[in-house]
Amino acid sequence: MRTNNAPALDGLVDVVLEGGPADCPRQVRVEPHAGKVKILNQGGYEHFERVESGAPEWIYRWTMRTKIAE
Repeated sequence: MRTNNAPALDGLVDVVLEGGPADCPRQVRVEPHAGKVKILNQGGYEHFERVESGAPEWIYRWTMRTKIAE
């Protein structure tokens, strides 16, 4: 994970994910203006919302899980 939190050449920033299932990743890269993140996991989506942004890291907290309709 980068330490200066500036957008990389791809325009994305590293964020920390808190909560959610144990098999969910703890770090991902997102667009800097994203207030919510949705991660595909085990036939559904884990939803995270931003709670802190800026130095030294951006933090998103788990809010819910939704299943993919079949």
